[in-house]
Amino acid sequence: MPNNNSILNAIGLCKKAGKLVIGAESIDSAQATGTLKLIVVANDAAERTLRRATYHNVRNGIPLARLELTKADIGIILGGRERAIVGITDDGLAGMLLKRIT
Repeated sequence: MPNNNSILNAIGLCKKAGKLVIGAESIDSAQATGTLKLIVVANDAAERTLRRATYHNVRNGIPLARLELTKADIGIILGGRERAIVGITDDGLAGMLLKRIT
């Protein structure tokens, strides 16, 4: 079973490293430039947000992780408001986060 604190810490590390994009529009931009390596979605994300993430997963082969964490949980670790979707733009950090999720 995944450790939520470990997952949140990994997301925070990605932010500190400058390898995190936040929000659906930023996800779209990172995918368009070829830098998007992993999409992470909160369990209470809107259906539209989940469809957008699934599109990138299916159409472009970007791995998608649906978390047991809420938008509020992700927002707290990022130091701001609720966040439903974030993207990782580094292969190594994406791999580390995937290991913590599974």
